[in-house]
Formats: sequence, structure tokens, C-alpha cells
Amino acid sequence: MQSRDQQGKGGEVQKTPTVDNTKEVGKNQKVGVDESLKEIGKYRGIAQQNSMEAIKAAQDRYQKAKQTHGTTESPGT
Repeated sequence: MQSRDQQGKGGEVQKTPTVDNTKEVGKNQKVGVDESLKEIGKYRGIAQQNSMEAIKAAQDRYQKAKQTHGTTESPGT
């Protein structure tokens, strides 16, 4: 088992094991990473949907403007 030296309040050096703590932290980090990736995926999907809706709305506005300007031109032009 590995240990790490830490200086206590009285200046004495204490040995604390790091193997067990590392395993616990590692498991917690793994779970946190999985949850973070799921959350990122969720927000990415929402952003992609919003982008598609914005593009569709812009295309609709363009078509409407094109039709409006096409019908208001004078006959001699």
C-alpha cells in the first residue's frame, strides 16, 4: 500500500494511505464523467433542434419576403 506524508498540527509527519481514497475518487469521477457526458449530449440535442428551427424560420421569412417583393413590383420593371 502506498502512503503519502502529511504534516500534522504539531509538526509531526503522518502517513496516510492513498490507494483506497484514489479508488473511491476514481469511481466517483467515472460516474460524474458519465453523467456529464449525458448532460452534454442532452444540451447538444436541444441546441441542434433550436438551430434547425431557426434555419427553418429564416427560410420561411425569406420565402415570404421574396413573394411579397415579387408581387409589389411595378409592371414595367
